[in-house]
Amino acid sequence: MNTFPFSSDDSERVRVSGAASMQAGSEVAFGRIVAVSGLRIQVEADMDLQKGDAVDVRFELSPVPGTALVSGMVSRRLLIAHGELPRYLIELVNVAEDDRERCGTWLEAARVGGTLSPFSGVSDVHDAGGMPRASMRDALRGLPPRGFTVLE
Repeated sequence: MNTFPFSSDDSERVRVSGAASMQAGSEVAFGRIVAVSGLRIQVEADMDLQKGDAVDVRFELSPVPGTALVSGMVSRRLLIAHGELPRYLIELVNVAEDDRERCGTWLEAARVGGTLSPFSGVSDVHDAGGMPRASMRDALRGLPPRGFTVLE
């Protein structure tokens, strides 16, 4: 029985993006999760891993709050362009029980466009300094600029 929130269908590849940390033995590195394909994930991290290495990956579930912890085995190192972080294909072995439901919600959000918000057509607009500023739609809804919190 598949207890993972991920589909065992490898034909569907879902692009995702979120910060990730990986641990293999005593080595720890930071990178990002790039894609989910069935019971495999693609992760970029500045590590030297070999096929069969056991790894634990904790990654951001944005836009779902929190992180998830998964364990797996390195299936292979993927080809990358010069200057990019190494990218690995990892076969999932376990998803932390407390994270399974959130992982399922996160993956479903990624499948339908990477957002859980009904305002999925609204995108961030940045000024020349890279800071977010309110879009016209946000302003009309009375929402603060992205990245800011309204204190009451």
